[in-house]
Amino acid sequence: PAGLTIETIESDQQNIAVSDDTIRWTGLSLAAGESAQVQLATRVDALGGSQFETLTNLVSVFSGLDSTASNNRDSATVILRPVPTEADLSLGKRAITPVLTTGELAEFELVVTNNGPGYSDAFFIVDSLSSFLSFYDFGSAPETHSNRVARWSVSESMAPGQTIRVNYTALVGENIPQLPDTVYNYAFLSTQGPDNNPLNNRATASIYITCNPDCYLDRNVFAPAVDGELGIHFQACNTERVPVKIYDMLGTYITTVVDEVFSAGVPQTVYWDGFTNSGQRVGSGAYIIVIGVAPKPCKLKFLLVQ
Repeated sequence: PAGLTIETIESDQQNIAVSDDTIRWTGLSLAAGESAQVQLATRVDALGGSQFETLTNLVSVFSGLDSTASNNRDSATVILRPVPTEADLSLGKRAITPVLTTGELAEFELVVTNNGPGYSDAFFIVDSLSSFLSFYDFGSAPETHSNRVARWSVSESMAPGQTIRVNYTALVGENIPQLPDTVYNYAFLSTQGPDNNPLNNRATASIYITCNPDCYLDRNVFAPAVDGELGIHFQACNTERVPVKIYDMLGTYITTVVDEVFSAGVPQTVYWDGFTNSGQRVGSGAYIIVIGVAPKPCKLKFLLVQ
C-alpha cells in the first residue's frame, strides 16, 4: 500500500519480479501438499497524523487449475500510530560556583530538555539576576541582554530526549548590605507551541556570598631567629571559632597556632614563633597555614628557615 516501500525480499524461489509496490511471483508450480514462502521487509514512509491509520497489504494467487477461488486472496495490516504533536520542555538551572566573595565571578548553567513525546517548537529563555549581580560573560551569546536580564531564543526544533545547555558568568557586586548572604536568581522558558507540562518551565539557583577573609602573612619566608614572630592576618565573616593550624607539604599536621572565637568583620592578627604547642622547634622547610574561616578556609604557603 501507499506509505510502505519494499526494502528486502527473501524467498526459496527465484522467479520473483518487483515493480514499484507490486511483487509478482510467476511460473510457480507446486505439487499436492507442497508450499512456498516469500518474506519481505518494508519501510514506513507515511508521515502519520493525529489519528491511527491502517495500511493494508493485499496478496492474490491466480491459477487456471484452481478449483476453489474463494481462498485465493488474503491481507495483512500495519497500524500507524499517531505522531505526537506536543512536547514537554523542562528548564533546569544550577550554580557551578555556589560559594563566592564579593568581586568574584559566579558561573551558572541553564539546561533545557525535551522530555517528549513530540518535537518542540521554537522557544526562548529569560534569565533575571539579583540586583547584587551583573552579567560578565556568555558561553552562548544571548539575543538581547542588559546588566541583569538576558534572553536566548532557539528557533530549531528539539527532538525528544535532546538537551541544550547555556552557560554564563556574573560578577558579584560590592553593594551587598550584609554578609554573608544567599542571593537568588531566576529563569523561565516560554515556547511558541503547546507544552504539556508548563510547571517545569521555571528554575532558580542560589549562591552563598561571604565576606573576603583578607588572609595574608607578614612574610613568605620566616626566620624566627631574625624575625621573632610570623604575623598571620585574617577576618572572620561570622562570629565563630576559627582554628589556625600548620601542616607540612604532605598534609601532616604540625601544630595549632590558635583555636578560639573571633568577632565577625574585625581584622585579626595572631602570631607564631616557630615552635609547636609542646615547645619543640619546627624544622626548616615549606609549610602551609590553614585559617579555618567559614565557608572557605584560607591556605597560605610559607618557607620556614631555622
